[in-house]
Amino acid sequence: MALLTTHTTHTTHTTHTTHTTHTTHPGPGGVGSSASPLVADALLSSQIGLGHWTLDGQRRPVAEMPKAPVSRLSPAPNGAVATTPLNRFRGMDALPRAYVCFSELMDRVSFDGSTAAAACLSLRGASPAPIVTLRRPSHAIFVAQLAQVHAMSAERTERATEILAQLAPPAAWWTSVVNLKPQRHPKTLEFIDAVLNFTVTVIFRFKQLAGCPRPVEYSAQIQPLVATPGHDSWPSGHSTESFAVARVLATLRPDAGPQLRAHAARIAQNREVAGVHFPTDSAAGAVLGDTLARFVIAVGQGGQSPEEVRSATFDPDRVYAQDQGGARRLLHLESWVESDEFKGKQAWRGKLPAATAEAGYIAELWRQAQAEWA
Repeated sequence: MALLTTHTTHTTHTTHTTHTTHTTHPGPGGVGSSASPLVADALLSSQIGLGHWTLDGQRRPVAEMPKAPVSRLSPAPNGAVATTPLNRFRGMDALPRAYVCFSELMDRVSFDGSTAAAACLSLRGASPAPIVTLRRPSHAIFVAQLAQVHAMSAERTERATEILAQLAPPAAWWTSVVNLKPQRHPKTLEFIDAVLNFTVTVIFRFKQLAGCPRPVEYSAQIQPLVATPGHDSWPSGHSTESFAVARVLATLRPDAGPQLRAHAARIAQNREVAGVHFPTDSAAGAVLGDTLARFVIAVGQGGQSPEEVRSATFDPDRVYAQDQGGARRLLHLESWVESDEFKGKQAWRGKLPAATAEAGYIAELWRQAQAEWA
């Protein structure tokens, strides 16, 4: 079972599903293989046989059949089964759990895209608190970075294998750092998928609003190494997703944080080398991915850690001052997302809303993921 094998590439995210669909694969002894016509027929035959024949091989009298089924479940006061939504969540297959987690996250946020100049994802409630605000780069910034994208094409020969391998989700890069394995870390993989499902949806809200063209739309000389995705450029999906996964795994394995973020930064930069993204796309993605992962972790922790519920803002004029005539500042994404400048000073007021009967699923999944690394 390959890590995140059903998470499609960023170019086809409309069909994005989760790693958790693998639970329908046959397991030891054929468990999970009841969809086979042969097995279904055999189950039918054995069920009928158990009802019509005794264990010593004698046919039961017609008057004794059929046996009334015995229920082992007790009713609740309201007439439903006496169990809780969280207990039912624990017993679900992983795919429906993924949808429940996605629903919980989306119920907690609202998106303000009233202008294309800036958009904000906020905590939903009577007093909305900003989670992340992205300010759209100006046309001048994209034009100024066009020469940089063109110059980076010189590295395509060196990075071509990486670029092509990273068209699919770059799970091998995370595995190589923290030894992430489906057999040992199934809940961690589910939590990562929950983060990615949520992240992809948010990415496209920002992309669709901003409507930023790709490098090849600015100049035919870019000639991208790979097919240009059929959606807008900013922010970069690869950067967003890579920094989101890096934040999740770095929270579980703090010692691996620098290496995880270094890989995320190179994955983002490879998309620039390939000619399908601008550096400002990668920078906005780093802000968005890291912040969204912090938000999901905060939901998982019940909002008990103020450090994890900071808000963040991407301001292209501050990051790329050289494009506006100022002195050039080198941007190292992996260290930038840990800097005081990135983290900002603004924190949310108060805590996340308490979990209700239709919440607490992310917290349950996060608890189980943490236990896998204890």
